[in-house]
Formats: sequence, structure tokens, C-alpha cells
Amino acid sequence: MLQPGALGLIRDLVRKHNAARAASGEPSLWRDLKTLAPDYSHGRSPDKSTRERRQAFIGDLRQILAEAGVQLLRPDLVIMDEFQRFAELLDPNSTSKSAELLRTFISSEHKENTAPTKVLLLSATPYRWFDRSGEGSHHEDFISTLRFLFDSEQAPIEEAQRALAELRSAIRDRSAEDARAAAERSGSILRRVISRTERLSSTPDRNGMLHSPSVVTPLCTDDVRAYIAAQQLGDRLQSPWVIDLWKTTPWIANLGDGYKMTEELLARCREHDFSWADPSLLDIHAVGRFDELAVPNPRLRWLIDRTVNQGWNRLLWLPPARPYYATNNEFDAAYATGITKQLIFSSWRVAPKAIALGVTYAAEQSLANKRVQAADETDEADEWASAVSGNVCAD
Repeated sequence: MLQPGALGLIRDLVRKHNAARAASGEPSLWRDLKTLAPDYSHGRSPDKSTRERRQAFIGDLRQILAEAGVQLLRPDLVIMDEFQRFAELLDPNSTSKSAELLRTFISSEHKENTAPTKVLLLSATPYRWFDRSGEGSHHEDFISTLRFLFDSEQAPIEEAQRALAELRSAIRDRSAEDARAAAERSGSILRRVISRTERLSSTPDRNGMLHSPSVVTPLCTDDVRAYIAAQQLGDRLQSPWVIDLWKTTPWIANLGDGYKMTEELLARCREHDFSWADPSLLDIHAVGRFDELAVPNPRLRWLIDRTVNQGWNRLLWLPPARPYYATNNEFDAAYATGITKQLIFSSWRVAPKAIALGVTYAAEQSLANKRVQAADETDEADEWASAVSGNVCAD
């Protein structure tokens, strides 16, 4: 439901934008919409010029919505996560519409604000003082952020710049005493607006955020067979080093696109002078029947057990880490299992494909089994109901 006065505000903003359009010789928003509509009806394919006009029209509507939101919202605190992505918005000298909206939103110029809105900027991305990446100067970005944090107050910014320059000179001159003094001066200035929190330092071993459990991924007979088959195939194709591939993915011959062994296998098969079959290959017929697959890879089996077999695939999103309410549903059950994001690092490009295939198929197969089970239970219930009904009628 719109707030009282919201429609009137939007009308005023539309009139304002229409006046600006008229001043620059452009049609009103309504006329622009009526002109564009026929080009997007009945499956027509608009040309590039029409698509660009459509994008500009949508941009104007978004700008109106943003301006309305800025005037209607009255936050006490604005939190900007990964703020380094919004450098232009934080630049006090920026003339972009987005930057002007943000300045109005958080400043005392906002008609509903009695004081500037408090702003918290968050980021885990460090600044590099010596940067040759070609992506712009991190030092300049840092100083621009200081201008935003100090609300363009010039004195502390100049003090910080002088202290940092002194620190740099002391480091170059290898003067430990001068470096400590300059670091303390710059730190005392920056601590007015910046806080650096490192949870790693909360324990003596500086490992406060990390927990490294040992995970047992036992081998089974199919894993060993898959390794032997892959090694034999590698030997025949003169690509003997397959153990790392075997650790990373099941069904190497099916999934290992771009590797020497699989490229050579594909080339030989195309020439019709090579044949190879092994139970460790992915059973395409079983996939077509939606049968349960044996996964000949300990790591992937562990991941499936950790996620799909815990019912995580039934959730649309992760449950909150600190829930406000006990809802007694799927999310609470998942929370009780210790559900969390799973980050997987691998230097092998086949890993994403193997993980996606294995986990997705396991999730779909699990859901299919539940549907079959539910249908079987319904059929059994119908049989019992018929039997009971027949006994009652016979009595």
C-alpha cells in the first residue's frame, strides 16, 4: 500500500521530468510510451535505435521511482556493503544523478531529516597503496572515501594526507622511529571515521574465524575400479597422469573436456580406430531412466551427503543464521543440521561441471523418488480404503 501523498509526489515528479524533456525537445513520458508500444507488439523485432529509446525511457521511470523513494524513506542508518563498488556515489564532486540522490538521502537537506542520516560503509577489500593493475589509483579512491566520511571537511583530510606522506618517507628512509610516529599520527586521524575489525586476532594463534574439521571420505570398490579404468585409458592414450583428475571428478571420460587424455580419446573415436568401454563410464541409459547413480568419487559423494541428503535442495534460500522466530518448518529443520554456504576451491576446470552434474542429478533424483513414494502411498491407501469399504458393506 502506498503511503499517503505518494501518488501526489509521483505526479509531481512526472511533471518535473516532462518539463525537462520538453525543454530538451523530447516528448512527454506518456507520448514516448505510446510511440514505443507498437514496436513491441505482435512479436516484432525493434531496431537498435528503438531499443536505445526504450532503455532511456525505462531509465527515466527508474529515476522517478528512486527520487520518490528518497523523499518517502526516512532511515536512521544506511549501511552500504562492499562500498568500493560505488566509488562514484561516494565522490562529493560527482554530478551524476545517483550521487546527488544519495547526498540528498543522507543529508540534513532531506525535508524529513532533522540531522544527517548516519552511514556505515562496510568492505573486506583492502586498499593497495602501490597499484599497477591499471584499474585506477587505490590511493585516490581512499582519499575520495575520506572526503565522504569527513563530509568534505578539508582540515582532517589534509592532516591524513600529510601523515601518510610522512609514513611513506619514513619507510623509504628505513627510519623505524619516524615510521612509528607517522603511523600513530595517521591512525589517530583515521580512527575518527574508520574502524578495522579483524576477528582472526581474537585468539593467540590468529585463527579466530576458522574451524578446520577433518572430513573422512572413505574409498569404496567403485572408486578403485574407476581409478584403474582411468589409468588404463590414460596409458593407452599416452597420458598416464590421471590421479589428480580422478580425485576431482567421476566419469572422467564423459566430463573431462579440454584435457589431453579426453581430447585424444575424442580424436581416436572420430577416426573409428579406437573402442573403449568400462563400467566406470557414466551410464547414459540410467540417466534417461532417472535411476539412482553410483558416484565413483569420494569427495563428490561427501558433498551430496552434506547437502542433498540433508534435504537442503528442498529450500528456496538459506535459513537465517539468527532467526527471530521458530517456525517449525523445513527451514528450522535445515538450521538444526548446521546448514551453511559451501565454498569449494579447485584448480581443475572440470570441477564445476562435475559438481553441478552430480549434485543437481542427486537433487532431482531425490525429488523424483519422493513423488513416486507419495504415489505408491496413495495407491496403498486407496486399496485399504476399498478393502475396508467392502468389509463394511458385507457386514
